[in-house]
Amino acid sequence: QDALPSVCLLYLFGFGIFSLGTYPLLSLPLWRFCTHHVEDRLQLLQQLRTFRVSEAECFMESDREFVVSRIELWFGTVANFEELVHQHLYQKVKKELEGMGLVPYRYVMFGALPHVCLLSSTILQALRDYNWDLFIRSALTLACATGMCDGISLSICLRLALWERRNPASWMYRYGGALYVIVFFSIISSFTVILVSPALPLWIALLLVAICCINRFHVQACCYSDARGYL
Repeated sequence: QDALPSVCLLYLFGFGIFSLGTYPLLSLPLWRFCTHHVEDRLQLLQQLRTFRVSEAECFMESDREFVVSRIELWFGTVANFEELVHQHLYQKVKKELEGMGLVPYRYVMFGALPHVCLLSSTILQALRDYNWDLFIRSALTLACATGMCDGISLSICLRLALWERRNPASWMYRYGGALYVIVFFSIISSFTVILVSPALPLWIALLLVAICCINRFHVQACCYSDARGYL
């Protein structure tokens, strides 16, 4: 009970640092990434679904004649090749996109590199000092930051970008997305500040990590469902 006010103040401090200092600088690029990523996936499938050899652009007309002749040699007719693109290739690409959800995990890891660098140095210092409590807390925080917090935040923002795409003319789609990024990333990332604090009992830290882990899998499942729904 005595530690609760300190933990709450520390969380608010972390939220203030993230929401006023860190994520406002990254909010617009992150939101643009979310919207362009969603749009690119949709355009890729649309292009495969409507592909026509006659509409393909060539640098020179002689190139078109050569390409068409190769297609007819390998596939029999241009129609056979187009059917292969519309059916087999389209389904294969769609399955690949559905399997990775809304975003590959390597993108999340790239965004979590600052957490990795900072917490890795803390973990090494705790090992040198034989400070096992700090070592456990830092390791939990590193796992939470890289495997859960950033993944949850990015997945939520991608889902919002997908939903907002249905009304692209709205001001929220153009400008409000940056606010989404600041709010969700700050709220979730602030948990990493209190996890490493000695003011938080270790069992509560473990409980928070378990909750984040459950939420991570839940959000990921929702992303897979969204990916199958809009592709």
